[in-house]
Amino acid sequence: MIKSILLLCLLAMQNTQAKPATSTVEGGIFTADGKPAPNMILLVQGVFPPATQRTVVRSDAEGHYRVPELEPGQYVLYPYNDSDQYPLRNGMFLSASPERIVLKSGEHLRKDLVLPPEAGVIAGTAVSSDGQPLRNVTVVLCHADAAKRSAEIHTSDTGTFTYIVPSGEPLSVLIQQPSGLALQQTNIVLHPNERREMKFVLGRRSDVHGARCIPFRPQT
Repeated sequence: MIKSILLLCLLAMQNTQAKPATSTVEGGIFTADGKPAPNMILLVQGVFPPATQRTVVRSDAEGHYRVPELEPGQYVLYPYNDSDQYPLRNGMFLSASPERIVLKSGEHLRKDLVLPPEAGVIAGTAVSSDGQPLRNVTVVLCHADAAKRSAEIHTSDTGTFTYIVPSGEPLSVLIQQPSGLALQQTNIVLHPNERREMKFVLGRRSDVHGARCIPFRPQT
């Protein structure tokens, strides 16, 4: 009887030890000029097992945030404003790489964050060679230095499209026919709050095939 009790106690201890203590990360969210940023959204995404959970919180009136009960592991932290929701594809932000942290079991980590650059807007139309608007045409937007950082949308019934994008980064825009042939592409870098209008006329021949991104770096 005593042996059975001891065995049960050992098993209970092993189960307790098998579950690492949860961790916490907290800090402040600031603008580029160092001012607290209240009511900002913070995405916390586990990127390496066992840290696979996804959590969204908001900063308070003083720009402070706190994320408790996180599993140990590697996470990305991405603060953004409601109006700056950058395109996503496969859970990856198109904008600059978010902050990365590694949480140890039971750790309480302090991490201050800076909001990403102000957004710009890419807007345009897709028309046929005779000027008619084309609906449901795929528009691929990708970071010109990292093809995997990409997103796709489709033109509206009136042939228009709009992307909210990070400023100051080299971006490529490719527009496709339903056949998958990318007819045009352009490389652009937007200033904060800049709006760039573009027009794509489908039917022109091109040497660019598929939704791949053309490597590009702005001239310095």
